Amino acid sequence: FKPPFSQTAQLLSKRDFMGAFVRLEQQERKLPENDTLRFLKGYCLLEMGEGGDALRYFDQLEVNQPNWKPQLQWYRGLGLLLTGDVKKARPLFREMAATPGHPFRQQSQKALELLK
Repeated sequence: FKPPFSQTAQLLSKRDFMGAFVRLEQQERKLPENDTLRFLKGYCLLEMGEGGDALRYFDQLEVNQPNWKPQLQWYRGLGLLLTGDVKKARPLFREMAATPGHPFRQQSQKALELLK
């Protein structure tokens, strides 16, 4: 990560998701329309167990960042599991597991096994 995210990256590498989220909140005042910032906030929320809040960030990003679709699918599936919405998560994992070359294909197959 390059500035302005280098301090946030340090916090993330230490798995200090709360600290990283707070840092991102501060940066948002200067970068209100930044998709990387939104993605990182969603990721921090996901790691803190806040699946519903994380989903709001991930849902905003797919329109602007279609190249991020594989990561957003995976994190959306995890967010849905955190909210307890297995019915919505399962089709996402099925789609990823059935897509050759999907970067989260194996993880999705494992998730589906665990959800049986």
